[in-house]
Amino acid sequence: MVCPDGKYSLPGSDNVSQCLCPPYSSSVRKSTNVSVCTCNPGYYQVANAGYQLSGWQCQVCQPDDYCYNGLNVTCPPKSHSGPGVSDYMQCACNAGYMNATVQSADSLCQDCPAGSFCTGGGLVEACVANAFSPTQTANSSSCTCNLGYAGVRNAPCVPCASPNYCYGGLVATCPAGTQAANLSWALSNCTCSAGRYGAAGQWAWLFHLLTRRVRALYWPSAGFRRRTRAR
Repeated sequence: MVCPDGKYSLPGSDNVSQCLCPPYSSSVRKSTNVSVCTCNPGYYQVANAGYQLSGWQCQVCQPDDYCYNGLNVTCPPKSHSGPGVSDYMQCACNAGYMNATVQSADSLCQDCPAGSFCTGGGLVEACVANAFSPTQTANSSSCTCNLGYAGVRNAPCVPCASPNYCYGGLVATCPAGTQAANLSWALSNCTCSAGRYGAAGQWAWLFHLLTRRVRALYWPSAGFRRRTRAR
């Protein structure tokens, strides 16, 4: 009797029904020992003393592993898989990572580049024009408009319009009596409006305070009184 492919028989067997390999495993034709049975792709070998023919059985490959020749191997770094995977190329890159330029069982994925986002599966997409993102960005909401542009969560970034300034994609208002030019990005870009004079931007509050102190010291008749300590 010759056992068909994927089976083997114990010595003394005389019926094709006695040609067996453990479930989810196979062997070559004319096999005579269970050692030649190998778990099918997507399965790995585990001990099972209760299984009479072999003392082991095949179990479906676990998530985040791939299984071949009866072995279970962890997916390459920065990647994952579902159950029953049989090859490292079936492992998918995690969010924040893209397919490596040269892929291998040790290096399947690489960091998502700045200015882009990677939602998983190895794909990479660029942020909208005039926006940026750090490396390993996992979703479009982390794309932020460049300085001087307004827009959030990867919405189109539009140039900041006078009299406001824009930082982090948000529109901010200059202090009263000041304004900023188009594409401004900081409070220090705010300058006095036409018909006004004095310090502007982030120093305006300090200039205002110093002016009041000086007037109080030297021009009390102007309505400011100099404070004196009680003796």
